[in-house]
Amino acid sequence: MTSPLTFYTAVKQDAESQQKMQQIQAAIPTMRDALINSKIVHFARFVAVPNPGGQGVQAMMVITEFDESMDSYVEFFFNDPSINKAFTLIAEVSVNPPALPLNLNDFINWVARNNLSKTDDSMFSAYTQSVAQILNKFSAGA
Repeated sequence: MTSPLTFYTAVKQDAESQQKMQQIQAAIPTMRDALINSKIVHFARFVAVPNPGGQGVQAMMVITEFDESMDSYVEFFFNDPSINKAFTLIAEVSVNPPALPLNLNDFINWVARNNLSKTDDSMFSAYTQSVAQILNKFSAGA
């Protein structure tokens, strides 16, 4: 069963936080390996919501579709150094951050609090297979 995450957090407007947003955006490609190696993420994207005037970032979203429970999903990425580092930066610029340094329980609760997709009802999927099933099916003949 595929589950959604639509993580949303408002971003502080001070110069240091806005600079960190640039670091976060630059780090997105480095997380690709962790997403691939998870074998549970169908799709993932990061969205920086610009301020109305176009200067700086007002908020950010991490939108993913994944297999397994939310807690195990979040724990997998908490334990990955590249993603943990990125989420630590996200926490630092968030208007309502968790306590730092991040610990697993606070991180899970923070992600859950900021998840706009509280149920699976908001999502459509054209298939029921897990990422692992899809990879097994299409890598068998390769």
